Amino acid sequence: MAWSFSCLAVAHQPLREAISSASIKKIWEASSQTLSNPAWACATQQWQDWPLIHALAAAARNMISEVGIPC
Repeated sequence: MAWSFSCLAVAHQPLREAISSASIKKIWEASSQTLSNPAWACATQQWQDWPLIHALAAAARNMISEVGIPC
């Protein structure tokens, strides 16, 4: 949902906070595509939600280490 919201020229803070909160809770269940969608949304909207960004980065690092790709 975050990626579709990022296409709009609207910054609805309560919706952003709800997306962030829900995403962080389920981040460790995510696939690589699921991780990239909110990351792309944050980047395109210049949405600096640091707890979400850090959680996405940690989950991505974990995913990379599981498949053995050197960082």
